[in-house]
Amino acid sequence: MMDNLKVGNVYKNVLIGKDNYLFLYDGGQQQIAHLIGEKYPSVESVCNFYENIYNRQLYCKFKNIKYLHLIYPSKPVICINKLPEDLADKVNSLYYYQYYKFIKNRDFIFINNQCINVKEIKEKIFYPYFLLKNLNNDNSVFRILDTHCNDYGFIQIAKYILLLLDLENNVEYFFVKKQQKIGGDLANMIKSNLKADEVIYSSDSLKYTKQDLFTDMRKNDYSPKIVSSILNKTAELDNIDISSTEEELAEGYDYYVEMLGQESVEYYFGSKENYINSYKTSEIIAAYFEKEIDDDYATFVEEYKPYKAEIIYFDDEASADATIELYN
Repeated sequence: MMDNLKVGNVYKNVLIGKDNYLFLYDGGQQQIAHLIGEKYPSVESVCNFYENIYNRQLYCKFKNIKYLHLIYPSKPVICINKLPEDLADKVNSLYYYQYYKFIKNRDFIFINNQCINVKEIKEKIFYPYFLLKNLNNDNSVFRILDTHCNDYGFIQIAKYILLLLDLENNVEYFFVKKQQKIGGDLANMIKSNLKADEVIYSSDSLKYTKQDLFTDMRKNDYSPKIVSSILNKTAELDNIDISSTEEELAEGYDYYVEMLGQESVEYYFGSKENYINSYKTSEIIAAYFEKEIDDDYATFVEEYKPYKAEIIYFDDEASADATIELYN
């Protein structure tokens, strides 16, 4: 099918770009028309957008929850060098040119009789346009035959979000990079079997050993005594019984394959063996902590303060009083 299509052709709402890159052309949101200024979002749409963000950040502030609103730049805006020449000069960021300009030079906006502090909105919006644009100069951040970011792009966005939220962002340690031929939603739209070489971040054959994984728990505020206890008993972990048998886990994997297809399942979960081992490891960790709690509950609560807080918060009033009296 691709052999009969040239750069600049539009087939089944898919735009053919350079180097086999595909782009969504029209679709329900009329993407290209908005990006080149032929269509504009309504004032109501812009107002709803900012009102929703403002109300969400107020709610999260009240609940003491960290909040960030992520706006993904679309593929044509970032991969502009892969667009046909006649479009490349016309495409602009819809957010910057139609949404951000609404608040750019204002301190306050009034929507539905509500005075909204623009600074509070700006602080909660993350639009990784320049991040992806700069990265895309050296490495592609979008999948060639799909509308979405590739794994490299998603990983970089995730790392930056964690950084903005003051959280540990060394997420790459949980994956290994592999080369794989992958199709995509846009290739499916034009009924093409074309696949492109992509670098995927797979959890198959993790770099982490069991020892590494438990050691890293220290970064997540686990009690040092509890972590030390686990590290000294790693052999004991292999003897813990888990509720799911390998046969049941294998059936679960096969079910996903039937529902989503082999390629999608391998993309997200890796091999069947990796899926089974990962699930077993997570159950073993959970089972070990449950055993620790059962063996020495009072010591555990005293050593690991967050658990004590959760017990008091979630129990009914009588149980909470009893818990407080017991551990104070």
